[in-house]
Amino acid sequence: RFRVRWAADFVTTAGARVLSLDHDARGLAAIGDRDPVVAGLLAASPGFRPVCFPSPYEAAVWGVLAQRVAMPVAASIKQRLAVATETVAEGFGRSFHPAPAPARLLSVERFPGLTEEKIARLHAVARAALDGRLDASTLTAMPREQAIERLRAIRGVGPWTAEHILLRGCGVVDAMPTAEERVLRGIAEAYGLPETPTPQQALSLAERWRPFRMWIAVRLVMHLGASGRWSRGPAQRTAAVSRLGKTGLLTAKA
Repeated sequence: RFRVRWAADFVTTAGARVLSLDHDARGLAAIGDRDPVVAGLLAASPGFRPVCFPSPYEAAVWGVLAQRVAMPVAASIKQRLAVATETVAEGFGRSFHPAPAPARLLSVERFPGLTEEKIARLHAVARAALDGRLDASTLTAMPREQAIERLRAIRGVGPWTAEHILLRGCGVVDAMPTAEERVLRGIAEAYGLPETPTPQQALSLAERWRPFRMWIAVRLVMHLGASGRWSRGPAQRTAAVSRLGKTGLLTAKA
């Protein structure tokens, strides 16, 4: 009976975190009252709450798969990996392709589309999960920089991936992502800025979004995508990498 109750509590807590239902959202309207741009974002997606990754581990696997490749390619590899490891889940008339459980992922020694280095990084993520280093409640209880440092100790986890795991895998609500180019570009697009802001400029501007900085950042990315002005051809990617490199945020996209 205790185990059943514990499992029910875990599912309830995790489900609320994944669906961003663990926070009272009524304060968003007040931010919109202070910031016309935010008011427009809220009006474009009324009632929207960001859906997070099921766990930091799932976010970490995706973060490694998405390094240096297009998202559709990463999604295809993840789907094939789920099929190959018999991880496919069926429900609601659909097939879902979650990341293989850590122990099962460690059994994958080679896989089409994955380099030896990426497999080594995935194994490092799996071991970190088994060691308890990817627990959502533990990570969110830490100061942000300490959590980022803890995540970056995992092989292959650099600034972008660490921030992705913490913010999107743990369901953090009030934090400003600065290693994600789409957020920075989304700010420029929504606020009509002539240039993409630096991470420090973005942090300063986002002070007015407290305590929902992450939720508004997600809306900015949605707005950027809807505008049709986000495309990363070779020239744009080179410029983005150069810009992030100058800020000290990027030595390698990891």
